[in-house]
Amino acid sequence: QGEGRAIPRVAGRGGESVDPSGGLPPRPALDLAFSESVDLGPSLLVVDSRPGSPEEPVGSLRIEAPNITVGPGAQLQSRPFQQHPGGDIEIVGSRILVEDALITGTFRSACTDASSCGAVGDIVLEGDRIEVRGSLAEISASTDDLRDAGSVVIRAREQVVVDGGGSPLDGDRYPGIYARSGAGAGFEGDPNDPGQAERVAGNAGRIRVETPELLVRGGAQLSAAVFAGRGGEGGAVELEISETLAIEGSTAEGVLSQVSAESNSTVSAVGGRISIRGPGAATEGPAQIRLIDNARLSTSSTGSGPAGEIGLSAGEIELRGGAAISTESGLASNGGEAADVRLSASGDLLIREGSRISSTSNGDVAPGSIRLEAGGRLEISGGSQVLARAIREDPSDPPPGEPNPLELGNVFLSAGSEVWVSD
Repeated sequence: QGEGRAIPRVAGRGGESVDPSGGLPPRPALDLAFSESVDLGPSLLVVDSRPGSPEEPVGSLRIEAPNITVGPGAQLQSRPFQQHPGGDIEIVGSRILVEDALITGTFRSACTDASSCGAVGDIVLEGDRIEVRGSLAEISASTDDLRDAGSVVIRAREQVVVDGGGSPLDGDRYPGIYARSGAGAGFEGDPNDPGQAERVAGNAGRIRVETPELLVRGGAQLSAAVFAGRGGEGGAVELEISETLAIEGSTAEGVLSQVSAESNSTVSAVGGRISIRGPGAATEGPAQIRLIDNARLSTSSTGSGPAGEIGLSAGEIELRGGAAISTESGLASNGGEAADVRLSASGDLLIREGSRISSTSNGDVAPGSIRLEAGGRLEISGGSQVLARAIREDPSDPPPGEPNPLELGNVFLSAGSEVWVSD
């Protein structure tokens, strides 16, 4: 209690089964269960493996309580060392709040080759209502070296909120949920060193959210991206939502709410992908999808592979206030094909107030196509844009200020009652 109190530190190591015959599964290295609500901030809870012990994997970290607050300054870490696989982090409660805290399965260790890199552990949060809040809040199963990123899985029976707090941040640091590869400084290797020329950073991981309602706002991000020039495959964002998906940005400069699956690797053949669907075997997605005030939903690829296709299905879909859904490829030479964008609403599909739907190729490949289908009204208004295009380099070197040649792709518009295009 009070100022200057010591920060609790709890460490667990190993995690092998206590059953020498191997008949029982490994037990968590830290298994904390509480009968009442618990506040874990500020504190450090960490599971790791012991350097120099090839037989010792990282154990898991599990916390269960009716209500759990991972408060400001708290850190929950699973740290794999070299070839040891990382342990999982599991948090189970009714209401879970992660506020200006870090939950991570990442650990930067010196991997000399892929065979010496253990996998990053997975992170699982399960409850009724789960909230990730604050400009310093981060849940990350990322990697900075040759190992692959892990998975972040969030299951909530009522609602998931990821709120960055609305403050513009400097650099590449944003609050949110990540399964990145090559984050931070990235991994490039040395092409002049035969031992490193073929080294490629690990693949991006997977983010999966299962809930009736998902709200991303205040500059928060969900990102399964590759950030190394010599990176692996792009990751996946999988959203299984029954009621509402809302991505809410801001009119303030530097505040960008975004869901993205990108590959910034020049050697990978696979870009990231985004999947949004309803629960279980349902073919239609949420009842409503809203992107508001410069919100973004995007896939991209700078390498030889295509960017990920974006396909959304919902009862109603609305973009307004400069929101954007985009897929972009060929940001480097020999880039992959542009992917298609398909939006299907059983009710109205509304693109308003300077919003944009785009499929763009920046290389010498075919443009993608855009298909917009509404069971009710399809509206494109207020200076909004629908763009399917390939932007070519002009070998004649056009004068400054003149646009590069374009090859246009196909745009399909379909509505059950009315197509309204204005301004």
